Amino acid sequence: MDNFSQLINPLPEAILRFIEDNEVLTIATSAENTPYCATVFYRFLKEENVFVFMSEHDTKHIRDGLSNPRVAGSIVTRNVGLTNVKGIQLTGLLSGSSDRRHEKARR
Repeated sequence: MDNFSQLINPLPEAILRFIEDNEVLTIATSAENTPYCATVFYRFLKEENVFVFMSEHDTKHIRDGLSNPRVAGSIVTRNVGLTNVKGIQLTGLLSGSSDRRHEKARR
């Protein structure tokens, strides 16, 4: 098991609240030694500790993430100031999502 498989479970309540209070995730990918990032709207499935987002299969971040599933991301509040940025950073694995997860995320 590598370090990407180890989850903080359960996530601290303050982090869960932050994730649930926001909706935009910047996901960072890398393929062929070239980094890339994209901004996506997400839903978080707390019971699975999973972010769900939708993107077209032919986008660069999806192609990169499927060829190298190790990704990073950040979520920042909308109300940011020059001296008061609040956010979280994360690492994880990108994978295709199931219809079941998409249905749960729509609720």
